[in-house]
Amino acid sequence: MATQPTIENLDDVRYSDLVLWEEVTGGYSYDSRDIVSVTATTGGTFPLGSVIFRPKATAASVAWDLVDATGDIAYTNDYALVIGDDFEPTEEVTFVTATPRNAIAISRRARIKASKLLESLTAHYAGVTATNFADLRRALASQGVLVVDSLTAIPA
Repeated sequence: MATQPTIENLDDVRYSDLVLWEEVTGGYSYDSRDIVSVTATTGGTFPLGSVIFRPKATAASVAWDLVDATGDIAYTNDYALVIGDDFEPTEEVTFVTATPRNAIAISRRARIKASKLLESLTAHYAGVTATNFADLRRALASQGVLVVDSLTAIPA
């Protein structure tokens, strides 16, 4: 009896569920991405699109942390979205407490889907409010990361 082909599970998280558009310069060079060091004070496995932060104007060597409380969302912080480990985009990244781990993060010049961003944010920040999310959207927009509600709501 012949082996049946594996059918892809369409319920898996997909990169395109989060990212609508990224700045690409020079062929395959993504100008919106950075490899960053993350120290997750809460630890655990974080889904694609998890929001990280650190104070503005800090040294490049300062590690990022995951947003998991109201005080983490402030205009005095820079933000990025974790989209993978330090090799490629992945559906989730595991961080342990007090141990920096490299991750791929989007920190500028991109368009992100609001529904997936909110889902990723609430995975480890259950108390997020509509006001918190609106503040985060504005902070991300100031960095060039636009959070949009639908394909028809993409700003030009």
